[in-house]
Amino acid sequence: MRIGQFQFRPGLVPTVMSLLLLPMFVSLGLWQLHRAEQKHALIAHYEQRTADLPLRLDGSQRDTAAMLNRRVAATGRYDSAHQVLLDNQVYRGRPGYFALTPLRLSGSDMTVLVNRGWVPMGPSRVDLPDLRVTEDVISLAGVVHTPSVPPLTLGASGDATPGWPKVVQRVHLEALGQRLNAPLLPYTLRLAPDQDHGYVRVWDTQYSRTPPEKHQAYAVQWFGLALVLLVLYVGLNTRRIHGPRRS
Repeated sequence: MRIGQFQFRPGLVPTVMSLLLLPMFVSLGLWQLHRAEQKHALIAHYEQRTADLPLRLDGSQRDTAAMLNRRVAATGRYDSAHQVLLDNQVYRGRPGYFALTPLRLSGSDMTVLVNRGWVPMGPSRVDLPDLRVTEDVISLAGVVHTPSVPPLTLGASGDATPGWPKVVQRVHLEALGQRLNAPLLPYTLRLAPDQDHGYVRVWDTQYSRTPPEKHQAYAVQWFGLALVLLVLYVGLNTRRIHGPRRS
C-alpha cells in the first residue's frame, strides 16, 4: 500500500502477532471497564443497604442474596464452647485469626455465626487465643456478610483438629451446623465496631481491595498497550520511497 512518498508493506510475522495481541489488549481493557462498572454497582448496593434501618434477625431470613450487606440486630446467647478461628488473616502485617462465635438466636432454633473480629496469633500455633465471652442473653448489631469466591468450605486441618476452638482455613456453614447440632443461617454476621465482646474490626468490602478507579487505570494501561502496538506495527512496516535523483 502506497500513500504519497511512503509505502506500507507489513511482514507476515508482525502481522500475525499484531492480529493476535491487538484484540487481546482491547478485550482486556474492555473487561476492566466492565469490572469498574460492577464495582460501582457494588458500592451503590452497599451504601444503600447500610443506610437502611437495622432489621431484626429472628432466624426466618434465610435468603442470602436478600440479606447481603443488611444491617441487623440480633438477640441470643453466644455458644462460647464451640468457636472457630479462621486462619491466615493479616492485620497491619501481623498474622492472626478471625474469631467466629455461634449466636443461638432467642425465640428460634436457628444459629448465626458471628465474626467478632481479628485476634493476633500467639507465639506458636499451639498457643491459641483466649476467646472467652459472656453466655448471658445479649443484643448485638452487625452487618450480614457472605464470603467471596471461593466459597467457604471446611478445611481438612479444621476437620481433623480435636476439640474447640477449631482452626480452619475456610468454614463450611452446613458442616459446622452439624457439628453444633444446630442449623446455621447461610451467612455470617460481622459484628459492628461499636459492639461489646469483639476484637479488631476493620471490615473490608468486596470493592475496597480493588476500587473502581484501579480497574479504570488498568483499562487505560491495556488500551495504551494496544495503541503502542498499533503505532509500532505501522511505523516498523512503513518505508519512505526515494524518487530517482535528478542529474
